[in-house]
Amino acid sequence: MECIRPNYYDQFECIAGACPDTCCAGWQIMIDKQSLEMYKNTTGGFGNRLQNEIDWKEEAFRQYNGDCAFLNEAGLCDIYSELGKDSLCQTCKQYPRYTEEFEGVREEFLCISCPVVADMLLGKKEKTVLNITETEEEDEFYEDFAFFLFTKLQDSRAYLLEMLQKREVNIATRLSCLVAFGHDMQRRIWMDEVYKMDLLLEKYMETDSEAFFEAKREQFEDEMAERYDLSKNMFALLKSLEIRQPEWATWLGKCQEALHKKGFMEYADLRSVYEEEQLSWESEENCIALYQEQIAVYFLLHYYCGAVYDDNVSAKTKMAVLSAFIIEEMLFAKWVISRTENTKTDWVAITYQFAREIEHSDENIERIEKEVTTTNAFKTATIVKAICAKTNNNEKNL
Repeated sequence: MECIRPNYYDQFECIAGACPDTCCAGWQIMIDKQSLEMYKNTTGGFGNRLQNEIDWKEEAFRQYNGDCAFLNEAGLCDIYSELGKDSLCQTCKQYPRYTEEFEGVREEFLCISCPVVADMLLGKKEKTVLNITETEEEDEFYEDFAFFLFTKLQDSRAYLLEMLQKREVNIATRLSCLVAFGHDMQRRIWMDEVYKMDLLLEKYMETDSEAFFEAKREQFEDEMAERYDLSKNMFALLKSLEIRQPEWATWLGKCQEALHKKGFMEYADLRSVYEEEQLSWESEENCIALYQEQIAVYFLLHYYCGAVYDDNVSAKTKMAVLSAFIIEEMLFAKWVISRTENTKTDWVAITYQFAREIEHSDENIERIEKEVTTTNAFKTATIVKAICAKTNNNEKNL
């Protein structure tokens, strides 16, 4: 079997009690069958506690005020402390590692919902590369697996990964190219013309696609009303999803009030000042374009090839672009509220909290993918215009 990992995969190390947040709160922790059997047979006082603090019907640990029953005051796990690392269920052993299975291919990533991973990804300067190794495991075969489509998704993802990391090109230009490519790929799928995907890829690779979208970026710089509308629609969508932490709903409300309460003209005026301030914050260690690039790359790698299962490649590219867009809008709102510089720490905090609310709910992922592909508010042209809009043209390569 082929195993694919990003080049930063092995760099992760859990910092346990020193973590600014905990992975033992905010979501239901499901327990695998093997661990359930082990916990059922654990004896002694701690065994009694284990059995009492498991919801056997749901096959999950009980929660109190959103915290796992075994999260102690030091921010550590009592199961780990009492029984050792091997006693953890598969969910706790693996997180923040994430695995996606395809026919003959296993892809392994790190979840950006972990603060340590978010800090590592947003802070790294080297480009992301996918490392491929062959394991001794036999290939698994899936009934009705669209292997031909999968190979085309792999080929085009390789191109998109390279394109997104062309740092000499404006970040809005790169994001525009990503969402447009997803749109064009989707048309081939809808028309049952997967065999034409090679021609599409050649068109993007052999023509100067970056120059084409750079011209579009310059053309759409005055489309601030489109950005305002997309911002409003994205926040409305996020508020309509399953909310995992009450603080998240509060934060979304604060963002909406800061950015949208007084209407478009106020938004545009604030945006003008904000963009000017951003230029003064730019440094090698605090690069907004790099943060947005890393976020888009992350969502591209995690979800793009999953289109082999639902044929919805456009939703994957839109999600990558809109995630980078809305996280930056949240940083904009944070500045409106506090009028203080946005640092890497701020980007990390908002990014991992966003991912926790979105990525750990299948319902939320499905809702977002449905909305961005079926409603006019998230049409490809609308997204491109919105991410290209700027009030300040005296920019560094943001």
